[in-house]
Amino acid sequence: AIAKAVDGASDAIGISDAQWRHFYQNKALSDLFGYATAGELQAAGGPSALIKDPQVAKELSDNIMRGKSWAGEMDLVTKTGRVFPGYTRADAIIDSEGKIIGLIAIIVDISERRRIEEQLAMMKHSIDRHYDGAYWLDRDNRFIYVNDSACKALGYTREDLIGKSLTEVNPKATPERLEQVWARLRIAGFFTSQSKHRRKDGSEFPVEIVSTYVQFGGKEYNCGFAQDITAKQKAEKSAHEAGEQIRRSEAALQAAQAVSHVGSWTWHIQTNRLDWSDEMYRIFGIEKECFTGDLSDIVAQAIHPDDRAAVEESNRSVAI
Repeated sequence: AIAKAVDGASDAIGISDAQWRHFYQNKALSDLFGYATAGELQAAGGPSALIKDPQVAKELSDNIMRGKSWAGEMDLVTKTGRVFPGYTRADAIIDSEGKIIGLIAIIVDISERRRIEEQLAMMKHSIDRHYDGAYWLDRDNRFIYVNDSACKALGYTREDLIGKSLTEVNPKATPERLEQVWARLRIAGFFTSQSKHRRKDGSEFPVEIVSTYVQFGGKEYNCGFAQDITAKQKAEKSAHEAGEQIRRSEAALQAAQAVSHVGSWTWHIQTNRLDWSDEMYRIFGIEKECFTGDLSDIVAQAIHPDDRAAVEESNRSVAI
């Protein structure tokens, strides 16, 4: 019954004598390494042939011969030479007189686990180095993770920030507002907002935050990225001021043209359209509502019939 249970186990199991003369392997070990029988494995060098690093094989053997267990991760080798990571636990088999008569080893292929660990490590490394600050909060609104950018932006070390409440770095984060944030996250899943962050030295700066709702292990988390938008707001302010200046200049130009009875126009060569000042409409006696801006419309309404052909020909010669 024991042999049947061992042979049906999902983990690879091998048993050898004290001299590593392999004499039993279950089906999982045969499938994992490609050796159909224990005899085939023995002919290839025995259990040590499964371990890539001879030094690791010797360390395992030495531990067993001293009656100690050995457990750890190692690179293993199949019959075809494929190398893969595995977790191995080996224990000495001791008879009733205390003599070591062999060993039993259980081997688990951890390739998938290692792949997932590498993906997670890469993801963490990417977030650690992300340009924007990353802030992950638990349900008590305390930081459980911050990246390098967050620490740099706020002037704290990671150790200082972990466990700190969001209210200590966000002056707008009152308990009432935070409850509203959680309620919104549960419904929408994520949202974008603007707020302020306070540095360790007390200075503040505007941020745009993307918050995402995460449930994991029966717990709720708020995972957010915050971007310093100081430069963006300055650029928007400058653009707004420049736009206002242009509008004031245009209004002054319109007023000056009305006083001097001088009109102006702009021809967009690529679109073949004209923009007229208000005074141009008065000079030609054309209503704005009847003017499309197309050059053919201008020719029909504002050019003397005797000159229309010449204007159209001139337009064709320079049109892009």
